[in-house]
Amino acid sequence: MGISEVRADSQEPASAPRPAWAAAVTAGVTLLMLPAHLFLVFLTFAALETNDTSGRGGPFKSCTTESVECTSPNWAMALILVTIMLALCLAAGREGFRRGRCRPGRYLLSMLTALSAVLGVGMNVWFWAALII
Repeated sequence: MGISEVRADSQEPASAPRPAWAAAVTAGVTLLMLPAHLFLVFLTFAALETNDTSGRGGPFKSCTTESVECTSPNWAMALILVTIMLALCLAAGREGFRRGRCRPGRYLLSMLTALSAVLGVGMNVWFWAALII
């Protein structure tokens, strides 16, 4: 065997899937999207509140027993915001799937999307809990 000869079993093919790299890229993209997730969670909780619209106490004053005018929760807005958050998780999963050169299939893409969703929820819980405490 000469210097220029390479054994066929000694090198991994260039297009080999790298699921660990795909998971790392998905986690990194999810971390980069954290400000968007935090803002969307804030807006979702604001949309689910009932607010006093009488003009006294500011725009986020909660309804009390002496409130004259109250808004009900905006379920459509909350659904739209949650859909946007899920789309961000899917985008992070797709980027990891693409960078990891994974084989076509929905199983790994769904796992990467679920990883992004779990990381997004975990980071939101950590941030809002740290903010409250």
